[in-house]
Amino acid sequence: MDLRIEDAYVCEAEELHDERREVYAQRMIRCLSSVQRAKTIIMSPSLFELVSEYPRKFRQLAASFVNLTTLRIQAWLYRNCLWGIVCILKNSPCIEVLILDVVEKNCVSYQNYQFLVQEMLDGNLPEDYEDELRLEYPLRYLKHVEIRWLQGCISEFRLLHFLLRNAVSLKVLKLTATQRRRARTEETIARFYEKLKAYSSVSPELQVSFSMD
Repeated sequence: MDLRIEDAYVCEAEELHDERREVYAQRMIRCLSSVQRAKTIIMSPSLFELVSEYPRKFRQLAASFVNLTTLRIQAWLYRNCLWGIVCILKNSPCIEVLILDVVEKNCVSYQNYQFLVQEMLDGNLPEDYEDELRLEYPLRYLKHVEIRWLQGCISEFRLLHFLLRNAVSLKVLKLTATQRRRARTEETIARFYEKLKAYSSVSPELQVSFSMD
């Protein structure tokens, strides 16, 4: 069974006031939780941003995906969304494939983008990221990870570091930055990749590929 949630279902969520937004989020979480047998889930950025804003409810949602083998997400990789991805990975014992499309977002939460990129490249990682990213948690079946439209931001680096530490069976890690962002990010991405290579992987079979398409 596959579950695909398109933007049409959640596009109005960005316009909701806080109270209505929370009610809407809880309804979406209940809806998603009812589909416990889904093996493939595809989420849009609007939906994933919305449901990851409510950690307690989101943990309950993530715990319901016991049959999940493939997760495909389009996400704005700021703190809530990053935490949400890790939460699903930790609570999905059968997950084998993660495909992440990093989406740009022109909003307050992304205004510190350049500062965070430079801070990561200088080797100074913020200390206030979620505890979940620091904990060791073996992902025994995750074999294939793709991160597309890479920007070289610190959240991507934190996610990749988490995967290298915990995905014990990971065989393929594909990183791609797109031509559309090439002029702005090529140097940043190159430095990002060089820094990433300094970290070893727990998986002896891992093959990492990096490209600008």
